[in-house]
Amino acid sequence: MNYDNKKIYTAFLIPSLVQALIVAIIAVILNAVDALIGYTSPIGLLLIAVGGISTAFFGARFQYKYNNKTIKDIVTDFLKIKQPVKFYILIVLFLIIDFAAVITGEGFVIESPAMPLLKAR
Repeated sequence: MNYDNKKIYTAFLIPSLVQALIVAIIAVILNAVDALIGYTSPIGLLLIAVGGISTAFFGARFQYKYNNKTIKDIVTDFLKIKQPVKFYILIVLFLIIDFAAVITGEGFVIESPAMPLLKAR
């Protein structure tokens, strides 16, 4: 599985970044027209999902195109637990703790662009 950089750039990296950039531009435009976007709005959640899935989508597309993997192979590889289950449980717990303010609807405030510290409002 030796790939040249051009294949990686054209099939995975550039499309992933372009999709995320398009979603970011849409979010900026919607924010400029005072549309309700964020973690509590359906549009905001849709933008987060579409932007966040870009690397997974184009990674799967890359595997399908260049490694001749089937969709079943890709999903099986994705779901294959390669570490002890306790590490995955810890990750989920840390994510819940980290996003508790968002999950409960309290939101969060970014006080500094250089060091985004999450704090409940």
